[in-house]
Amino acid sequence: MKALRSTSLTVAITCVLAISGCSTSSETAAPSTLNSEAALDGTVAQAADSEPVILQGTGVLKLDADYPSMLEALAGYRLESQAEEVMLLGDSAALSAIGSTLLEAGTFNVLDRDETLTPALVRTSYSCQSGGEMLIENGSLILDEEGYTHRVSLDNYHFDQCRTEMDGEQVFNGSLSVMNDYVSGRHFSVRRANQAWTDFAWQQSSGVTISSNAVIEMYNFNSFDSQQYRNASIGEFSMTRGSEIVEQVVGGEFRQTAESSANGAINDYEMSAAGSVTNASGVAVRIVTEPAISSRIAALSLDLVSAFQGLVQMTAEDGSELSLAANRVADSRTLQVDIDYRNAAGVLRSQRAQNLVELPFVAP
Repeated sequence: MKALRSTSLTVAITCVLAISGCSTSSETAAPSTLNSEAALDGTVAQAADSEPVILQGTGVLKLDADYPSMLEALAGYRLESQAEEVMLLGDSAALSAIGSTLLEAGTFNVLDRDETLTPALVRTSYSCQSGGEMLIENGSLILDEEGYTHRVSLDNYHFDQCRTEMDGEQVFNGSLSVMNDYVSGRHFSVRRANQAWTDFAWQQSSGVTISSNAVIEMYNFNSFDSQQYRNASIGEFSMTRGSEIVEQVVGGEFRQTAESSANGAINDYEMSAAGSVTNASGVAVRIVTEPAISSRIAALSLDLVSAFQGLVQMTAEDGSELSLAANRVADSRTLQVDIDYRNAAGVLRSQRAQNLVELPFVAP
């Protein structure tokens, strides 16, 4: 399966890059026709050719225990991990296809050291095993020079009612585009990744249905100074199992940055999150950070230290509430928060100086 993609593990045509920019002259995928997506309010899901079903949850939300996983949902880790699985399944669908057509090649643009390069984009259309169509687009760029490397891979998967019999019937609709871009030279390296899910829907034989519209961006620069960021914009993500909700995100926005300057002597951090998250309880939780969580720590001078500040507020439909307020301990070198939790019955519980949940820049 991976041979089909060769060294192209990931890449989206829709990426916006400072060193490498991508665009495509290829055709766009046909609109999705699969009538299978969870409603944005988390109450109704509709499978293809069937009556709407009411999504159910356990009804028991434990916000004080569940809040870390809700922040992780806004960060889009589940989507990031599922991208490789969908790509491998797409490659398997190509192997089992009943027919294929090599289309006219396209191109994509890569900006390399102020020069725009236009590598080829290989485009192949497939007639899926049990009906429907799939278009796969692959492109890559490899530059290996003395003291300099630049590698870009592009993989785009467009599905239109693509049905396969891999481990039972699987039905795919919509598009997934994934990007990987890596540049290294003397004393520096830059890695970027981008995933774009557009009107994506996946019905599995196990009864699990996944739908998503989302963009996830990751960046890592390393030199004498360093910078990382992770951005996730999730218009809608839904994962259900039959009539049971597993996870749903609506209107999700997540931003996290970490920057080291002055040869590592100054370290800045910032995180903001917003959106509605519903877990298996079926109870929606509204999350907002006002102001954003932020801090500055200096190794040599307290004059350069900015107080740890910020507030995460979570409000659930069952009436429970939770807040994570930055603990302003001047000499603290860890990011600690004060947690105030009020359950649905109105009982209040507080914890002081708790470590802020760790949110990695790449899915664990």
